[in-house]
Amino acid sequence: MFVDGPQRWDIIQGAIGNCWFVSALASICGYPKLVERIIPDSQTFYKDYCDFGSSANGKEEFWSSIIEKAYAKFYGCYENLHGGRPSSGLLDLTGGISEWYQVKALPPNFHTRLLKYRNSNCILSCGIMGAANAVAEEKID
Repeated sequence: MFVDGPQRWDIIQGAIGNCWFVSALASICGYPKLVERIIPDSQTFYKDYCDFGSSANGKEEFWSSIIEKAYAKFYGCYENLHGGRPSSGLLDLTGGISEWYQVKALPPNFHTRLLKYRNSNCILSCGIMGAANAVAEEKID
């Protein structure tokens, strides 16, 4: 299921508009014990179990697809994962406290708080919002 442990580059976004969840999942990769709490080593999966989802670099790692599948099941279906904030994904994945800020409305002490969070080993993630009427992604051949 893992090749050299969970790494953020193991995860790629597929066709689902869940970049917020992919960002949250990538953010927890620096915390292997947390990933192990989500998928315990004692849990057995077989390669054929997870013949779906996206695998980065052609690796035979499917841990991120298993978590994504469980998360979609929790929310009813994959379609329900379209659109969200990384903070929501981190809240669900960790059970911890989550905060989010808009760049347009940062509190005066934001950078001090950010440094404090980083030094306290907090999990940090970020994202950007596209324009409402803009084309979000375009496939380039």
